[in-house]
Amino acid sequence: MNINYILPLKIDDGFFIQFGIFLSKKQMEVHFNNHYLKYIENINNFITENKNIYEKTIIGFNDINLFDNTYNISARILFLKKISINSKNITAQHNINQAFFHELFFTSIISESKSKIYFNQYFEEIFSNQYEFKIFYDEYMKIGQQHFASGWLCFIYNNKKLSIIDTPDAIIPDGNIVACVDLWEHSYYIDYISNKKEYLDKIFLLLNWNNIIKGIRFYK
Repeated sequence: MNINYILPLKIDDGFFIQFGIFLSKKQMEVHFNNHYLKYIENINNFITENKNIYEKTIIGFNDINLFDNTYNISARILFLKKISINSKNITAQHNINQAFFHELFFTSIISESKSKIYFNQYFEEIFSNQYEFKIFYDEYMKIGQQHFASGWLCFIYNNKKLSIIDTPDAIIPDGNIVACVDLWEHSYYIDYISNKKEYLDKIFLLLNWNNIIKGIRFYK
Protein backbone atom coordinates (compact mmCIF):
# COMPACT_ATOMS: atom_id res chain seq x y z
CA MET A 1 0.00 0.00 0.00
CA ASN A 2 1.30 3.45 -0.91
CA ILE A 3 1.45 5.85 2.04
CA ASN A 4 -0.42 9.12 1.68
CA TYR A 5 1.66 11.28 4.00
CA ILE A 6 0.21 14.23 5.89
CA LEU A 7 0.75 17.54 4.09
CA PRO A 8 0.65 20.80 6.09
CA LEU A 9 -2.04 23.43 5.76
CA LYS A 10 -1.86 25.35 2.52
CA ILE A 11 -1.18 29.01 3.24
CA ASP A 12 -0.82 31.98 0.90
CA ASP A 13 1.78 34.76 0.94
CA GLY A 14 -0.38 36.97 3.13
CA PHE A 15 -1.03 34.44 5.89
CA PHE A 16 1.73 35.62 8.23
CA ILE A 17 0.97 39.35 7.89
CA GLN A 18 -2.84 39.44 7.88
CA PHE A 19 -3.11 39.75 11.67
CA GLY A 20 -1.42 43.14 11.82
CA ILE A 21 -0.22 44.39 15.19
CA PHE A 22 -2.21 41.73 17.09
CA LEU A 23 -0.02 38.83 15.94
CA SER A 24 3.27 39.84 14.35
CA LYS A 25 4.78 38.22 11.29
CA LYS A 26 7.65 36.87 13.41
CA GLN A 27 5.27 35.40 16.01
CA MET A 28 3.24 33.61 13.33
CA GLU A 29 6.29 32.35 11.43
CA VAL A 30 7.80 30.87 14.59
CA HIS A 31 4.47 29.33 15.56
CA PHE A 32 3.78 27.82 12.14
CA ASN A 33 7.26 26.84 10.99
CA ASN A 34 8.95 25.87 14.25
CA HIS A 35 6.06 24.19 16.04
CA TYR A 36 3.22 23.14 13.73
CA LEU A 37 5.44 21.87 10.90
CA LYS A 38 7.48 19.87 13.40
CA TYR A 39 4.33 18.06 14.54
CA ILE A 40 3.53 17.22 10.90
CA GLU A 41 7.06 15.89 10.41
CA ASN A 42 6.78 13.75 13.56
CA ILE A 43 3.44 12.31 12.44
CA ASN A 44 4.88 11.30 9.08
CA ASN A 45 7.88 9.69 10.78
CA PHE A 46 5.48 7.74 12.98
CA ILE A 47 3.50 6.61 9.91
CA THR A 48 6.71 5.47 8.20
CA GLU A 49 7.71 3.43 11.23
CA ASN A 50 4.19 2.05 11.84
CA LYS A 51 2.78 1.19 8.43
CA ASN A 52 0.46 -1.41 9.94
CA ILE A 53 -1.30 1.26 12.03
CA TYR A 54 -1.52 3.55 9.00
CA GLU A 55 -3.03 0.77 6.85
CA LYS A 56 -5.57 0.02 9.58
CA THR A 57 -6.54 3.68 9.89
CA ILE A 58 -6.64 4.79 6.25
CA ILE A 59 -9.44 2.36 5.31
CA GLY A 60 -12.47 4.37 4.22
CA PHE A 61 -10.58 7.61 3.61
CA ASN A 62 -10.08 8.78 0.03
CA ASP A 63 -7.56 11.61 0.36
CA ILE A 64 -6.60 12.91 3.79
CA ASN A 65 -4.93 15.95 2.22
CA LEU A 66 -8.04 17.23 0.48
CA PHE A 67 -9.35 19.41 3.28
CA ASP A 68 -11.02 22.79 2.94
CA ASN A 69 -9.28 24.70 5.74
CA THR A 70 -12.36 24.78 7.92
CA TYR A 71 -11.44 22.29 10.65
CA ASN A 72 -13.74 19.41 11.50
CA ILE A 73 -15.88 18.26 8.59
CA SER A 74 -12.90 17.17 6.55
CA ALA A 75 -11.65 13.61 6.27
CA ARG A 76 -8.29 15.00 7.39
CA ILE A 77 -9.49 15.71 10.95
CA LEU A 78 -11.37 12.43 11.23
CA PHE A 79 -8.25 10.61 10.11
CA LEU A 80 -6.06 12.38 12.67
CA LYS A 81 -8.48 11.51 15.45
CA LYS A 82 -8.65 7.88 14.37
CA ILE A 83 -4.91 7.34 13.99
CA SER A 84 -4.37 8.98 17.37
CA ILE A 85 -6.64 6.37 18.96
CA ASN A 86 -5.16 3.49 16.96
CA SER A 87 -1.58 4.43 17.75
CA LYS A 88 -1.81 3.62 21.49
CA ASN A 89 1.44 5.57 21.74
CA ILE A 90 1.54 8.65 24.00
CA THR A 91 4.25 10.43 22.01
CA ALA A 92 2.46 9.84 18.72
CA GLN A 93 -0.86 10.94 20.22
CA HIS A 94 0.74 14.13 21.51
CA ASN A 95 2.03 15.06 18.04
CA ILE A 96 -1.18 14.05 16.27
CA ASN A 97 -3.38 15.98 18.67
CA GLN A 98 -1.11 19.01 18.47
CA ALA A 99 -1.42 18.96 14.68
CA PHE A 100 -5.20 18.71 15.07
CA PHE A 101 -5.33 21.72 17.41
CA HIS A 102 -2.89 23.85 15.41
CA GLU A 103 -4.81 23.34 12.19
CA LEU A 104 -8.00 24.26 14.00
CA PHE A 105 -6.35 27.33 15.54
CA PHE A 106 -4.83 28.61 12.29
CA THR A 107 -8.25 28.37 10.62
CA SER A 108 -9.97 29.93 13.64
CA ILE A 109 -8.31 33.32 13.12
CA ILE A 110 -8.41 35.83 10.31
CA SER A 111 -7.69 39.53 9.75
CA GLU A 112 -9.37 41.97 12.14
CA SER A 113 -11.39 43.60 9.35
CA LYS A 114 -12.80 40.29 8.09
CA SER A 115 -13.46 39.10 11.64
CA LYS A 116 -15.55 42.20 12.30
CA ILE A 117 -17.54 41.74 9.09
CA TYR A 118 -18.31 38.09 9.85
CA PHE A 119 -19.11 38.85 13.50
CA ASN A 120 -21.72 41.45 12.54
CA GLN A 121 -23.08 39.22 9.78
CA TYR A 122 -23.63 36.16 11.96
CA PHE A 123 -24.15 37.69 15.41
CA GLU A 124 -27.90 37.04 15.62
CA GLU A 125 -27.50 33.44 14.46
CA ILE A 126 -24.86 32.71 17.11
CA PHE A 127 -26.05 34.78 20.07
CA SER A 128 -29.62 35.50 21.10
CA ASN A 129 -28.77 39.00 22.31
CA GLN A 130 -25.99 41.24 23.61
CA TYR A 131 -26.35 39.87 27.15
CA GLU A 132 -25.74 36.29 25.96
CA PHE A 133 -22.69 37.49 24.05
CA LYS A 134 -21.35 39.30 27.13
CA ILE A 135 -21.66 36.12 29.20
CA PHE A 136 -19.84 34.20 26.45
CA TYR A 137 -17.03 36.76 26.22
CA ASP A 138 -16.63 36.98 30.00
CA GLU A 139 -16.35 33.18 30.18
CA TYR A 140 -13.82 33.23 27.37
CA MET A 141 -11.61 35.72 29.23
CA LYS A 142 -12.10 34.10 32.65
CA ILE A 143 -11.41 30.51 31.59
CA GLY A 144 -8.53 31.55 29.35
CA GLN A 145 -6.77 33.54 32.08
CA GLN A 146 -7.36 30.92 34.77
CA HIS A 147 -6.02 28.06 32.67
CA PHE A 148 -2.77 26.85 34.21
CA ALA A 149 0.22 25.93 32.06
CA SER A 150 -0.16 24.75 28.46
CA GLY A 151 -3.42 23.93 26.73
CA TRP A 152 -6.24 25.10 24.53
CA LEU A 153 -9.39 27.19 24.78
CA CYS A 154 -12.13 25.39 22.85
CA PHE A 155 -15.35 26.78 21.39
CA ILE A 156 -17.94 24.03 21.81
CA TYR A 157 -21.36 23.92 20.17
CA ASN A 158 -23.74 21.69 22.13
CA ASN A 159 -27.47 21.90 22.81
CA LYS A 160 -27.88 24.81 20.37
CA LYS A 161 -25.45 26.97 22.32
CA LEU A 162 -21.86 28.09 21.88
CA SER A 163 -19.76 27.74 25.03
CA ILE A 164 -16.13 27.82 26.18
CA ILE A 165 -14.08 25.08 27.82
CA ASP A 166 -10.35 24.63 28.33
CA THR A 167 -8.30 21.49 27.92
CA PRO A 168 -4.76 20.74 29.15
CA ASP A 169 -1.72 20.07 26.98
CA ALA A 170 -2.94 18.29 23.81
CA ILE A 171 -6.04 16.48 25.06
CA ILE A 172 -8.96 16.68 22.61
CA PRO A 173 -12.12 17.15 24.71
CA ASP A 174 -15.54 15.69 24.08
CA GLY A 175 -18.06 17.88 22.30
CA ASN A 176 -18.46 19.59 18.95
CA ILE A 177 -15.39 21.82 18.63
CA VAL A 178 -15.87 24.64 16.11
CA ALA A 179 -12.82 26.79 16.97
CA CYS A 180 -9.94 27.05 19.43
CA VAL A 181 -7.37 29.46 20.81
CA ASP A 182 -3.82 28.33 21.54
CA LEU A 183 -2.83 28.82 25.21
CA TRP A 184 0.71 27.47 24.87
CA GLU A 185 3.25 30.24 25.50
CA HIS A 186 4.88 29.72 22.10
CA SER A 187 1.69 31.09 20.51
CA TYR A 188 2.02 34.56 22.04
CA TYR A 189 5.29 34.99 23.95
CA ILE A 190 7.13 36.98 21.26
CA ASP A 191 4.34 39.58 21.07
CA TYR A 192 2.91 39.53 24.59
CA ILE A 193 5.64 38.05 26.82
CA SER A 194 3.58 36.77 29.78
CA ASN A 195 0.55 39.04 29.33
CA LYS A 196 -1.97 36.33 28.50
CA LYS A 197 -4.92 38.63 29.27
CA GLU A 198 -3.93 41.05 26.51
CA TYR A 199 -3.29 38.18 24.10
CA LEU A 200 -6.75 36.72 24.75
CA ASP A 201 -8.37 40.13 24.35
CA LYS A 202 -6.63 40.77 21.03
CA ILE A 203 -7.04 37.27 19.60
CA PHE A 204 -10.79 37.57 20.13
CA LEU A 205 -10.75 40.39 17.56
CA LEU A 206 -9.25 37.98 15.02
CA LEU A 207 -11.74 35.11 15.36
CA ASN A 208 -12.95 33.69 12.06
CA TRP A 209 -16.69 33.77 12.69
CA ASN A 210 -17.27 32.56 9.13
CA ASN A 211 -15.70 29.20 10.01
CA ILE A 212 -17.38 29.18 13.42
CA ILE A 213 -20.80 29.53 11.83
CA LYS A 214 -19.99 26.69 9.43
CA GLY A 215 -19.28 24.48 12.41
CA ILE A 216 -22.47 25.55 14.20
CA ARG A 217 -24.59 24.87 11.11
CA PHE A 218 -22.91 21.50 10.64
CA TYR A 219 -23.80 20.41 14.18
CA LYS A 220 -27.33 21.85 14.29
